[in-house]
Amino acid sequence: MTNVDVTAVELRRMIRASQACESDLNDHSYTCVAITAATPKTKESLGKFCRALKAHDWASLIKFDDLDLLL
Repeated sequence: MTNVDVTAVELRRMIRASQACESDLNDHSYTCVAITAATPKTKESLGKFCRALKAHDWASLIKFDDLDLLL
């Protein structure tokens, strides 16, 4: 099973149905828009990430690339 397959399985398990059309996720697509880490070291960045996510600020979210802070 590829990482994409595992992600799809987990999304179906966690979400169950589309919030837009209320049907199952079998014929839906998804994409990874942003990723960040939650550690004491990234607390400030995580706050910015969460605010952008709540605001649906996709342009800001797509720029998140702070996983190198974990090194």
